[in-house]
Amino acid sequence: MKSIGAKGLSKERISEICTILTTWNGKLTWDLLVKKIASEMNLKVSRQTLNAYFSIKKEFQIKKDDLRKGIDSESYPANLKISEKDLLKKIEDQQKIIKSLEQKINEQTNQLKSFVYNIRNIPGIDLSKLNIKKHR
Repeated sequence: MKSIGAKGLSKERISEICTILTTWNGKLTWDLLVKKIASEMNLKVSRQTLNAYFSIKKEFQIKKDDLRKGIDSESYPANLKISEKDLLKKIEDQQKIIKSLEQKINEQTNQLKSFVYNIRNIPGIDLSKLNIKKHR
């Protein structure tokens, strides 16, 4: 099992961990997440390391909030066949991933708008050289 210290996770690994969090069901703690990462990703990482990454920490907080509000995918009708439950679970997981990605896109778009606004106010910057269209 590969052991990772603080600031040693690749973007791909961070994304995988965020997906685990997005599709998480049941009780969630940092220790349970560490164990799931170890079993699913064959990766040894501490809760402190996970907490050092903004996107992982944010996904963890979002999932904890959802679980506190009672938003969990274990609430399927009992009369569903297993295959139907599996399909519903996969759809729900994909919807959670989409929601998470849409939120990240919105946050990054707002950040970029802020960058562009700030760049426009720097004297001597030629916006045409930066490939930024001037909006009014």
